[in-house]
Amino acid sequence: MASETSFEYESDWVEHFNAVLKNEIRDEIDNKNSIKANIVESNQTLDEFISRNANMDIIPLSKEPFFHNIRIRKGSSEIFFYINNENPRFWTIHNIEKQKAISEIIKEFTTNTFQQDTIYLSNKTMEVHQKAFNANSLGLTLNFEQKFNETKENPVFSEPIENFDDIGYTLQLWPKHPKSISFFLEKFRAIKCPINYRSLNYVFEDFETQEVIIKEDLHSDGSFTIHRGKDIKQHLKFVRSVKEKYSNSMDEVEEYRFNWGDSKGELFTFNLDKKVNPKYFIQAINQTKEFKIYCFFMYEENDYLVYNCVDVHTGGKFYIQINPEEIHIFLEKDSCGNIIFRFAQNLHTFFSVTTELLLDEEKLEI
Repeated sequence: MASETSFEYESDWVEHFNAVLKNEIRDEIDNKNSIKANIVESNQTLDEFISRNANMDIIPLSKEPFFHNIRIRKGSSEIFFYINNENPRFWTIHNIEKQKAISEIIKEFTTNTFQQDTIYLSNKTMEVHQKAFNANSLGLTLNFEQKFNETKENPVFSEPIENFDDIGYTLQLWPKHPKSISFFLEKFRAIKCPINYRSLNYVFEDFETQEVIIKEDLHSDGSFTIHRGKDIKQHLKFVRSVKEKYSNSMDEVEEYRFNWGDSKGELFTFNLDKKVNPKYFIQAINQTKEFKIYCFFMYEENDYLVYNCVDVHTGGKFYIQINPEEIHIFLEKDSCGNIIFRFAQNLHTFFSVTTELLLDEEKLEI
């Protein structure tokens, strides 16, 4: 370890962060909830990204090709990030800074920069990770905001929708007992309240002693925040598992992109559980910045409207066919598969949590 802010080996950085986690470094005791991580989807190299950000540089200290110390100048202060890009498509960014100080910087790594994006974890995936690790949960944040019914002059829905389909709400729930989460979710589903996770708390315990090893939140954008714990390796194992599952799902999605020369590819189909006016639906998509796509009308054929679309994230092109009950997406061979993940999550967040994704008429969980 070369200093308190830069490290030669990832293992040295892990040791330092673990000491902070266990409050062995006294200066960090009052810096609660500061250990954080983000999984970033990138379509460029780290060197290319850093070269486009004048306030960032790589400290040439690491002796490992996949571990990087990043220094970021913010006014008169310096902020340090630690990046693992062993998977060049999916980086893990670690930091121990105050959230307020780094929120804009994280946006530069994800949503504000060309070729950079967050990941998009579905509600099902959030629960799958909880079951895979046999983790309890002591809290969650639910978020749903109906954005497809805001313009009354151009109604997206072609028939009346239920009360819970036409709301906007954010709910934070932190009960005292792990079993209470399941109880509340069961009651919410019984009254058809849209269950869309913005974050879910995971409590990892020692199997024998039931001591808490790590308590942290996973957010649907692939960000992690540790509340407390005593072994950061459990956190890193969790982050690695989330990243690997997403990477594998991405490979599966991109395997079915269209290659017109080889006549290969499949349609990604979103079944809409509420009938829509296709023209106004696409207008709402264009106006909702979170989708990061823009669609241009081409023609109408067999009750479908056909659009040529641009992925703002990469500049790549793809096609949408839409009728009142379903959407087909054609991904070109060079399209970024994150289009499908982003589209799915934003439909659940801003349209309907029960929208289903199909691939070759089979339900696809991503």
